Amino acid sequence: MFYQGEPDKMLRFGDVVKGYISIDLDIKKPLSSAEIKAEDYQYKLDVNIPAYSVVLTPCCSIEDGIIALTPLIRVFGDFLKNPYFEEDLTRINRLMDPNQMLSPAKWKGLSLEEQEAIMAKGNQYALTNYFIYEQNDILKEYTLKKRNIRYYMIDFRNMNKIKCKMIKRSDKLTEEDAPLLESKALQLSVETRRELRDKIAYYYYRPPEEDQILEE
Repeated sequence: MFYQGEPDKMLRFGDVVKGYISIDLDIKKPLSSAEIKAEDYQYKLDVNIPAYSVVLTPCCSIEDGIIALTPLIRVFGDFLKNPYFEEDLTRINRLMDPNQMLSPAKWKGLSLEEQEAIMAKGNQYALTNYFIYEQNDILKEYTLKKRNIRYYMIDFRNMNKIKCKMIKRSDKLTEEDAPLLESKALQLSVETRRELRDKIAYYYYRPPEEDQILEE
């Protein structure tokens, strides 16, 4: 079960929520001390209200009027080129055999040495910065590769900080905080929330190759 049938009356890690603003900042370069006038600095600020967002603040840290959100976005068509993913896109969320990470065509295009090197690493995550949300009737249907689907995903790299006085621990919520709870659309099951926690932890934990070389 991907979603919990009866959501808790509190915000939780992984919740699908609605009614929140998302901001993307695009800069030409970091502002240096040589920049005398800030008004000459070039940047682009995009403000959107996505249909749905996902809570990426751990359950025990949802308090003090601050929360981290990421927009729920459509999946990419390239994902469906891999038959293993095409059968169930949520497989991207879990560890898999190395040869399942690539489409058959890409796997066959690798040399024997490359295949052996990949297999030697054992089970791995594919598409490490993405987590797929299962289809649900509240999510808008769209067409991808001639298929009508309701799968959506989040990108761990795309996170926004939201400040709102209604964001507080569950034991401190009052009737005045009803809009906060009404913004909650879906809640993950305990098992799915664990999968999200495991994958985002891996995304931040994995050491870069240059560090591994130095450690050896």
